[in-house]
Amino acid sequence: MSCQRLPTLIGIGVLGWYGSCLTAVAQTGVIEVAAEELGKQFAPDTLEPVKAYQGRVLRVSGRVSMAHEPFVYPGTGSNFPTGQPVTVTLDYKAGVMPEFSVGDRVIVEGRFDRKGIFGPTLTERRLVRREQDGKASPGGSSASPSPRAAARKGRLPKKAAEKPEDAGGASPPVDPRAIALRFDGPVREGETGYRPECTSFRLRFGPGKWRGTVIGRSLAWGDGNRGKDHWGVGSGEVTFSSEVHQDGDGAYFVFSLNGTDWESDRVAAVFRLTLPDGRPGVATALIPVAKGS
Repeated sequence: MSCQRLPTLIGIGVLGWYGSCLTAVAQTGVIEVAAEELGKQFAPDTLEPVKAYQGRVLRVSGRVSMAHEPFVYPGTGSNFPTGQPVTVTLDYKAGVMPEFSVGDRVIVEGRFDRKGIFGPTLTERRLVRREQDGKASPGGSSASPSPRAAARKGRLPKKAAEKPEDAGGASPPVDPRAIALRFDGPVREGETGYRPECTSFRLRFGPGKWRGTVIGRSLAWGDGNRGKDHWGVGSGEVTFSSEVHQDGDGAYFVFSLNGTDWESDRVAAVFRLTLPDGRPGVATALIPVAKGS
């Protein structure tokens, strides 16, 4: 089968593991790309790669850095501007999730669905190839599963899920006492946490167990209105933080700034946390599009 090189917008890189160039296969419309290359494209947190990949089928190669049913995350080695690692998200909410271990080399196909909170998200996914402990397994069936893995078919063994490994693209564990929250859009009328007198946003935690976390005092500063847009600071307006909620994309809370007619286009906020185990923590958030959301 002859292959055609991708346009510059998609980017050219080395796939490495199985020695192919990044290609777009004209006959099927499948785009082959390494997870590391996707990480570089999505790290600036712009819409350009979303426009390039929307609705397309991607064949992605990389190493599994995390797996929490029903999601599997090949690492990319890149970070968003907030410092949060960029990962490829394989969404198994529809269908049975194959057995994965941290560090597995995988090739997966899936349709690009959206830019999720951790990076590009693929649905309608299919495991093409996996190399586990030096043994290649086509189609996702392990060559010689362990008794424990066989008993837990379709799920990541607990020890593998909890053990961080420094394997190509794998990210170090996050210390929950100091984290960067991720902006996940405005909260509109009719949605959980909406306050008509405020401008509100969803802020997301990273992977981990966050339910039961209490959001304490928060401070926020905006870049507009000649330095007069500030909340929780001195004589500034007040802020509100909801309890922590959980949905299919993980844990989040709603952060509300009093007022709807302020002038800032960017807001930076800091938070005091009480973690589920009682330890204190802090968090930061950069809200990139605040006014008129």
